[in-house]
Amino acid sequence: MIKILFVCSSNVNRSRTAEHIYANRPGLEVKSAGILPDARTPVTEELLKWADVILVMHKTHLQALEQKFAACLDGRAVDCLHVSSVFGYMHPRLIEKITVKVDAWLNKYLSGNKSRPTIVFGDIHGSTYWKKVVNENPDCRYIFLGDYLDPYKDIDCQQLINNLEEIIQLKKDRHDDVVLLLGNHDLHYFCHDVNWKCSRFDGWVKRMASPLFMENRHLFVYAFQEDKRIFTHAGISQNWFLNDFKGNVNKNIAYQLNNPLPKQKPALYRCGEVRGGDWFAKGGIFWADISELDDPLQGYTQFAGHNRVADILEHTINDGKITFCDCLYNEKYLKLI
Repeated sequence: MIKILFVCSSNVNRSRTAEHIYANRPGLEVKSAGILPDARTPVTEELLKWADVILVMHKTHLQALEQKFAACLDGRAVDCLHVSSVFGYMHPRLIEKITVKVDAWLNKYLSGNKSRPTIVFGDIHGSTYWKKVVNENPDCRYIFLGDYLDPYKDIDCQQLINNLEEIIQLKKDRHDDVVLLLGNHDLHYFCHDVNWKCSRFDGWVKRMASPLFMENRHLFVYAFQEDKRIFTHAGISQNWFLNDFKGNVNKNIAYQLNNPLPKQKPALYRCGEVRGGDWFAKGGIFWADISELDDPLQGYTQFAGHNRVADILEHTINDGKITFCDCLYNEKYLKLI
């Protein structure tokens, strides 16, 4: 458990919003305070000594802490998020700014991610091979690219659910070491925003999978990003992101995909013409076919599943690169050093 104290001026808007956002994040315990004497919750020595990590919103807050509580900062990670005081408590723009900056900071802080290998698992589809890989590589991070159900071969319904439960438990036990993405073969079991059913959809599986996904929805994401690396289920094309999804390349890509505006959802969940969708349509991050990814998002290195390959396959166009990883069925996976 990592204890984080968020600090701003009055503990009314910024630090209070940050506390609200991360209050239920597994693996974290959070509090907030303000440097002013009349703050909603003033900073105290007790609060500072409680924290493992102190994240301030502005450099003036850091200066104030260093002047008044220098001794309490020793042995603690202290950093500035550089979030201005333009927006009020829980304003959508403030939530976006704080989430992007705190998530990026945590990615760097938590367990030295850059020094540890990361294992990327392609589509699971009921396979238990991931357990062998985890057991043989216990000191790695693990990123699952989604599609946990709907196997290509006959697997008992309960075995499928048990396998998914074990993956979810791995996330709970090692929250900061595991990233769980969602795929098209997962969404059709619980997401009301999708209006399609994938092949091999099973009504009996839905009875158990739907409540399991809903109960643990907070453990799954649509996209995961570290600097210029982006992980999604099916991949992102430049044309789709700019012209269909209407995304902003100057903002954090994963944040936009994980928090779509209502008008962006149809493009996000869209199945393209190649996979049986509407004519001339391009698939979104759950459905993009490999033939629709001849223009991968420029300036980024992507990792995706969804498109079956015999082994890890890299595809580079100009300044965009995408690595296809849907080969776990062949006992192949990607290890990033």
